[in-house]
Amino acid sequence: MASPLLKVVDLSFGFDPKKQVVDRVSFSLSSGEILGIAGENGAGKTTLARLIAGELTPGSGTINLSSHKVSLVPQHPVLSPDLFLWENILLGREETQLFQPFSQKKLDQRLTQAAESLGFTLNFHQKTAGLSASVLQKAALTGALLNHPSLLILDEPTSSLHPTEARALLETVRTLASQQGLGIILISHRLEELFFLCDLILVLQEGKILAQVPKKDFTIPVLSALMLGTAAPLPREKPSVNIHEIPVLSLKNVSSISQGRSALKNITLDLYPGEILGLAGIREEGLSQLEDIISGLVPWTSGEIYLQGRPLAPGKPKLTRQKGLGYVPADRMNRGSVPEASLLENIIPHQVETLSPGGFLHQKHTLPFFKKMQTLLSFEGHPHQKLQELSGGNIQRLILSREFETNPEVLLLSEPSWGLDLKSRRVLHDILRDIRSQGRSILLLSSDLGELLDLSDRLGVLHGGALTALKPVQEWTAADLDLAILGAP
Repeated sequence: MASPLLKVVDLSFGFDPKKQVVDRVSFSLSSGEILGIAGENGAGKTTLARLIAGELTPGSGTINLSSHKVSLVPQHPVLSPDLFLWENILLGREETQLFQPFSQKKLDQRLTQAAESLGFTLNFHQKTAGLSASVLQKAALTGALLNHPSLLILDEPTSSLHPTEARALLETVRTLASQQGLGIILISHRLEELFFLCDLILVLQEGKILAQVPKKDFTIPVLSALMLGTAAPLPREKPSVNIHEIPVLSLKNVSSISQGRSALKNITLDLYPGEILGLAGIREEGLSQLEDIISGLVPWTSGEIYLQGRPLAPGKPKLTRQKGLGYVPADRMNRGSVPEASLLENIIPHQVETLSPGGFLHQKHTLPFFKKMQTLLSFEGHPHQKLQELSGGNIQRLILSREFETNPEVLLLSEPSWGLDLKSRRVLHDILRDIRSQGRSILLLSSDLGELLDLSDRLGVLHGGALTALKPVQEWTAADLDLAILGAP
């Protein structure tokens, strides 16, 4: 019998000596197999991946690899904004061959071939600054295949992809395993992805293996019960929206240009009190640009935007917030937080004046506020811990808690469920429904069709920079929505 590609025995690791993030984990993986790893935020999934990839040193236990060609695609690729996309991909993957000069042409061919094998079309000669999370994730996935790894570790690889792109990627991953013999580890909160791809699923809880579920025993209810411990909630009836009220957010014929081409085309919409208005689409087809414009980060070229009856000034994010807009960005690492700062520093920006009587911040004010915030969505960590040490889901919970605390009349939420486990997602959706029931309003930008259909009162689609088919959510089916996103008439 052939030895496994990867064998992990009694592996343990902790950032803090008092707490093990990974606790005596053991499993093996053969070439051509796909192993799924599931669990709540903070269960140790990403830390386990980083240990296997050699980014962290185990506290105890062993990792045996029959091949050292391991590629890890992180949930949040760290790329330099000042470099071209191809330069970022090449960093750390440089191949030095004596007397053979670097060939840009050959690199471009390899990059294009790797991207096309994943179903992506990318311009590798654009600067990384300002690119969407979706493009950055596609670039990281492309780079992972450049050196032909034997073991590929994917941490939430579809989180920023449209469902059609995600399905194509998953098919490719299955082909890499079945036809090329790659061993693959897939970390995901999307149970349908694990169900579709994996031969075995490990469910982690507080760093330990709670269960190992082989393919023959897979059902989504079984996995959901293991991760949640409860049955799925019953569907809720949506309240009616009064479109005869004065809208709290209005866009009138808003157009914009990005990188020399039309990004938004005459967008007109109204968001009413007590409404969740959902907009679906591929991020590069207008969602990212709309997020940037409404949040005040970039100007628009024509049209008008009104927030609670007052005109917004283009490119003025501070004034936009002062007029009552709460904002959760899709890019939580670069726009929604400061990874090198502490959790406390990341949670208090909107409350500095309240927490600093006399002009000085003091722990007797900030620490009780931190503990209060920590209870809302139960993010982990201590106040002075660096944010970058948290899991992606815990970072998202912190950002959401910070924005909810300000009680804004209008919330702009872009991909709010990215990286959240099932339990956190359910809590988030309950909070959003409560916000709606209080008469406040939410503009929900998402590539998660299930989330949009579950939460929205009205739902529209952005395609090619234009808004199409804005109508009550009851008039949509998932199939129709998928076709509209792809531009089908």
